Amino acid sequence: MNKIFATVLAAVMTVSLTSVAFADTTKDMGFVLGYKTDATGNGATVYADQDDDGKYDDDTLAGLKNLEAGSKIYIPILKWDDKNSNSTVESGELTQPTSSDIKGYKAYANWKVGSLDENPEIKYVKFKGVDGNYGYGYAVVVTLPETESSKVFDLAGTLSVAKTSSKANDAIKQNKFAFDTSYASTTTMLDKYDGGDLGKGGAIVKFAEDCGEIDIEFGEEALFTVNASGQGKLNLKYNTDFNAEFAAMYKDANIDFLNFTGEPSFNRNGTLYIYAKEDSYLYEVTADGAKELDAKWDEDYEAWKLTTRTLTSYAVSDTKLDTKTTTEDKEEGSSSTGSSSTDSGKENPDTGR
Repeated sequence: MNKIFATVLAAVMTVSLTSVAFADTTKDMGFVLGYKTDATGNGATVYADQDDDGKYDDDTLAGLKNLEAGSKIYIPILKWDDKNSNSTVESGELTQPTSSDIKGYKAYANWKVGSLDENPEIKYVKFKGVDGNYGYGYAVVVTLPETESSKVFDLAGTLSVAKTSSKANDAIKQNKFAFDTSYASTTTMLDKYDGGDLGKGGAIVKFAEDCGEIDIEFGEEALFTVNASGQGKLNLKYNTDFNAEFAAMYKDANIDFLNFTGEPSFNRNGTLYIYAKEDSYLYEVTADGAKELDAKWDEDYEAWKLTTRTLTSYAVSDTKLDTKTTTEDKEEGSSSTGSSSTDSGKENPDTGR
């Protein structure tokens, strides 16, 4: 599973929030986390990418079915200014917060059941509004944990937006969002795997004993050749989801992505082939931008080739990108040099590889 917006928001709030009464009588301005879908206050709209198509569509939390491990859930944040000094939230008093409104605030969670690998965050994200339109707004982003099990996990607790944890406990009622859902991995589980195509989206793999050097095929995207004897279970899930935050750093480039969501790390170095055109440019994706890779073009495989033991996220660009980090800070114990097997010796064009 990387968003509410002014023009669409007004229409949504007129339908969803007018005449919604809250029990407390606070007169303070605060945030409304999630907005109510009817006058009784039942349910609150959240957003999730259930089809894995990069589009975050609205539903109630209870309405989200079969949530996939690793999915992101967006809970929209609205600013409430109680201009009429009463306990009724009028649509005209709810607005989209600006960056200055939200500055200094954090998302806090008090989990009663389960936990997260990553703390909830406030982000400016894109999701669906009225009539299928998409726009941006602030939301609390909850990233469900990845799992290597097919077991169903429960996650329940309270979310709020505040500047400190103590203020989160004292937040107004409308700012406290009851988060209660379940999730599981629907990824294929493979036992005694000794190479071959993992299928669309990859799999969670238990390797065969003494399987030796094998070819792990990631559909038509990539191939990893590695000695997997004695290798423990690994999450070999992958996708080609578009990374909007990374692409925004390079607006003049057309970029395709290959993402190994679990960032699996093998016991030994292997050779990774990423299928792409010879005149393309290959980089590792980092939060800071493109990272240089010591990759070479392999004519036989028609792919960019590099040596590594950890599979991360990669960008294939039609133009050269400004790199933010280099191979000098590569992971200790891994290698970014080309494999010793036969290759054409062609370097990744104009990137110093």
